[in-house]
Amino acid sequence: MAENLGTHVIAKIVTPDDQDAFATHDANTGEGGFHQVTTEAEMLAITTERRKAGMECRVTGDPTSSKNGKYILQNDLTTWVKENNALVLGNPPDNGWGKGNTTTHPLTGFSTGNSLEEFVDHIATYLDCTAPTPPPLLSDLQLLIPNLYPANKQSEAAHVLHSNVQTEIQPIGTVNGKFGDAKSGSVKALIDTILKGTIPLTAGVIGDDNGTDIALTLFGEEVFNDIYQQIGAAIQSTVPLFLNNIEHTYRLEHNSEFVESNFYIDNPTQPSLINLGLIGEHLGFTRFVSGVPTLSIGDSLKTTFTLINAVSWYYNVLTFGRVESAYTNNADTGLQTGKNNGDNVTFTDFVTSVINGVYTENASVNIKGYNSRALTNQAIPTDVASGTTTGTLGAIRIDTISDETIRLTSGQGQFPLVGGGGAGQAFNSSADLNTAGNEELQLVNGRFVYPSVDYSHNTPIAGPDYSNVPVGTHLGIRWATFDIGNIAGQTSVSFSIAGSVGFNGSPLESGSFALFIKIVGQTGWLDTNAPYPGAGNPSSDGDAALDVGNSTASFKRVTFGIIPRTGKVLVRIGWAASENKKITRIDY
Repeated sequence: MAENLGTHVIAKIVTPDDQDAFATHDANTGEGGFHQVTTEAEMLAITTERRKAGMECRVTGDPTSSKNGKYILQNDLTTWVKENNALVLGNPPDNGWGKGNTTTHPLTGFSTGNSLEEFVDHIATYLDCTAPTPPPLLSDLQLLIPNLYPANKQSEAAHVLHSNVQTEIQPIGTVNGKFGDAKSGSVKALIDTILKGTIPLTAGVIGDDNGTDIALTLFGEEVFNDIYQQIGAAIQSTVPLFLNNIEHTYRLEHNSEFVESNFYIDNPTQPSLINLGLIGEHLGFTRFVSGVPTLSIGDSLKTTFTLINAVSWYYNVLTFGRVESAYTNNADTGLQTGKNNGDNVTFTDFVTSVINGVYTENASVNIKGYNSRALTNQAIPTDVASGTTTGTLGAIRIDTISDETIRLTSGQGQFPLVGGGGAGQAFNSSADLNTAGNEELQLVNGRFVYPSVDYSHNTPIAGPDYSNVPVGTHLGIRWATFDIGNIAGQTSVSFSIAGSVGFNGSPLESGSFALFIKIVGQTGWLDTNAPYPGAGNPSSDGDAALDVGNSTASFKRVTFGIIPRTGKVLVRIGWAASENKKITRIDY
């Protein structure tokens, strides 16, 4: 055994007394081992005699903070390498980080020379980027309260609209999804800012946080995307919220996140209608059809009604009511200002206007009244009141279908003179068909009929009584006459009877019926309901002129023999009360 060179000691170096506090040696004066200095300059000044490869030196107080740390002396006894408090990555063992031979990994960013801290940071960043999407936080969701509808607040003249009104006095609010970060903290329920339930969350067994505390309910706790924990929540007041005229608030809180919803509570009841009334009004002048006053296009129906229970704590956001009719435009009543809980709403002479293409002997309107909930997707049948009314003072007649410009005056008897106040003159629609010498058919709803109705009780203007009109002087027949145009150099003419009702289906009609045609200035009234005998040239009153073989019940061909005729063509048709026929017009 060789003898060690140096100062020999036969025991540990210790202080003389176990109460002594001074050091037994100086770390910086030995060879190699561990040294501790204040600055980098002091480390670099360590003498050659005290240096040994692999020794450590810690710089603790250099003014340049990046120079502080642990250094290792290399084999050349000159170079100090700072460890940076972490393992430093060397070269990749297969000449490339990941696939290929790159010294920097394209996904994680690993690179030769990274410290341990950098290595961990790259891993964490990569995991963050590749991790499944976490569930939303509570504040990313909505607290949904069902059955909300818009309404105006009672007593507010400006019609302040609230879109969050409902009738439930203990509504439930549910978060529209499950929220994450559900392993810690507490979920709280607040109603009108007052705490009404708390449930702490744990990271324990999935489902052990489900439950109810006062107004708060947690449910459906589960693992999300195999990593996270999420849970659903609902809030419902355990006592009725009777403060109908203030805004309530449901609020759920989880740590610093929250979601809330505001709502009002209304108490709508079934509305009803009273005092229904309807009158008609002519605007400008009175229109007559065959001597009968009738409301025309643009004339008015005026509706009166009172709506009960339309206003509770709130009232309808759009309108209080609606008037509908088959004979006029439909119209909403709109709102009225400053309504209070329990007020009735009255509409007097609410106007709708008569439209084209309608007919009735007794006009009616349908009235609808609405409470606050009506006309929304939360409405129930009892939110709407309905009522129908006809003329208050008598039947209201409307006929915007009939057009008497298509007819001419018919004159009297079987073969009336044309012109000079006789047949063929412009028809006077205001003339009473009861007047002596008047033998006209009545135009009703676009059809010519034998007059038979009593209009004397109509409103707003009473009409004539046609229940017993004077009969015509020829077989009791009343007439309608038409100008179907002009012909030039023709030996025949054809026409159609449009809209015919009550005809027997053959070219010739029997009974108290007559059909004549006249070429003004060329012929008399030729009988178009009598067969042409096959010879001669019909020209005088009553001459038979119907080409039966080429005619039907509604289509007529009239012959003039071999003589061509030129001039205006008049067609005169008529029947007695017993025939019960109808037509709309004569067409060329």
